[in-house]
Amino acid sequence: KEQNYQAKSEPQITVTDKEIICNFPSRFVKDKIQWDKINRIQILTTSDGPDFCDVFFMIQDSDGGGVCIPQDRQESKAIRDRILDLPNFDYKTLTKAMGSTEDKWFDVWKKE
Repeated sequence: KEQNYQAKSEPQITVTDKEIICNFPSRFVKDKIQWDKINRIQILTTSDGPDFCDVFFMIQDSDGGGVCIPQDRQESKAIRDRILDLPNFDYKTLTKAMGSTEDKWFDVWKKE
């Protein structure tokens, strides 16, 4: 089975008080986003589990940039804890996403 969303190498993820940085060793650029620039959060689920990561946090800014964080990474807990505190975060949709085994996008937060 082809892994459409699975990264070919493990990303190096750094979480600070100011930003999230996601660097794939096979790439020459770093994806990063500042916490105060986040305007949309989605969860992407795939049918690749349970052998491969099948849940990804897609954190975006208003310019179309952002980061993709695999849920199976240790750093995702710090990110998840922080985004759960955002006003009007959609916990119901998050729960639905975590139970999904389909290739699907879930909108869990958008800046007003």
